[in-house]
Amino acid sequence: MTETPIEPSEEIRSANQRFMSFNRVASLTAVAVSTLALLVSVLEVNAIKSQQRAAVWPFIALSSSYTDQGFTFKLENKGVGPALVHAVDITYEDQRYRDLDALIVETLGEENAFSYDVYSGVNPSGSVLGVGDTVILFSVPWEDRTQKLLEKWNDKVNVTACYCSIQEECWTAQLSQGMAESSNSCKNPET
Repeated sequence: MTETPIEPSEEIRSANQRFMSFNRVASLTAVAVSTLALLVSVLEVNAIKSQQRAAVWPFIALSSSYTDQGFTFKLENKGVGPALVHAVDITYEDQRYRDLDALIVETLGEENAFSYDVYSGVNPSGSVLGVGDTVILFSVPWEDRTQKLLEKWNDKVNVTACYCSIQEECWTAQLSQGMAESSNSCKNPET
């Protein structure tokens, strides 16, 4: 005797198709919700990274000032995080000087150059400037040599500082520009 298979009824087939259809919809919904959750997580991580960068963003401002006391170049961290200063350079007529004494001798001559007891200056290359810290790069009192020096330097001297945040984002600030420009790195300044 041969058994004939029992065909499921139309109701059972219909119920199986609805169940399979429900499983597909549930699976696709789960995949869509998971994908959306992943996207939200990625966006949230990026927002947190941006907030962290903004919380430690240094902003170096270079300026010169004329007062009744004399003339000054200064560098100030006006940002909200420490600035890792890698290099501060002074250029005169497109020639770079790391040594301020050499620039003064170049522009005034050795016989008229300022002595250390007259001017003060420091190059903060390789240092860290905290929020609100100011460094006087060059300061000299008013006298005849000061006037001569400034006449020779007029629009021919520029100061450039390359600095980074603690998250290794770097910028270059110049005395001749208002805003610092993003830089790939300060680790290999020109020599």
